[in-house]
Amino acid sequence: ETTDAYTTLQKHFLSFIHKKNTSLSFSQMQQIIPSTSHTTEVLCLQLVEKNGLLFKCIRKLERIKLDASSKTMNTDQKLAEVLLTLCQIANRFQLNLETLFREKEAINKTRKWQV
Repeated sequence: ETTDAYTTLQKHFLSFIHKKNTSLSFSQMQQIIPSTSHTTEVLCLQLVEKNGLLFKCIRKLERIKLDASSKTMNTDQKLAEVLLTLCQIANRFQLNLETLFREKEAINKTRKWQV
C-alpha cells in the first residue's frame, strides 16, 4: 500500500546516508510517508522484523557466520525500511523524529559519560 512512498523515500534516504545531494530534510522525508491502515501493534512487529533483517545484513558485512541458505540482502535498503517503519509509527502519534532527535542529543551533551 505504500510502495511508491517507500521507493521515493528509499531513494532520498539512500542519497542522504551516502552524503549525496538531496533536497529533502529528515523532517520532510518523514512527512512524505503516507498513513497506513496497519495497527500500531502490526507496525511495531514489522519494525522488529525489519531490524532482524538489517542485523542479518550486518552479520554478513561483518563476516559473522550465517546459514548457507540465507538470501543476500541489500543493507542500505534494509536500513531504509527500518527508518520508513519507524517514521510510520512516529507519524501515527504526530511525532517529529528530527525534533525528538535534536532534543535528545541536547540532553546527551549535558550528561557525564563514564567507562
